[in-house]
Amino acid sequence: MRYQLKDGLGRLTLDDGKANTMQLAWCDELHRVLDQVERDPCYALVIEGRPGFFSAGLDLKVLPGLAPDALRNTTERFVESMRRVFLFPKPVIAASAGHAIAGGMMPYLCADIRLALDDQTATYGLHQ
Repeated sequence: MRYQLKDGLGRLTLDDGKANTMQLAWCDELHRVLDQVERDPCYALVIEGRPGFFSAGLDLKVLPGLAPDALRNTTERFVESMRRVFLFPKPVIAASAGHAIAGGMMPYLCADIRLALDDQTATYGLHQ
């Protein structure tokens, strides 16, 4: 996750080099970035993925191995994160150049404006 402010526009890029999956640390970093965006003199935030992937959602390689309390904490933090994007006090634009599936579709849907590359190979939806 990379954040930059340029010419009054905040830009958050999701790029883990893979499917941009989400874990508890991802949610915590998103909150840190949103705190920064609220302080910055920007008029909007663009959330974008890397070419080919916006996000595949919650990390299904990690979640099944979590203890029940850690799993509950992670899912609650994820819901809290999506609620914060949805209610963010500055406009949020989701710009996707690839797949936004399962939980990865949630930040896309929570944005005020959603843009997607016209690509027949990209999948968008709440389930795979």
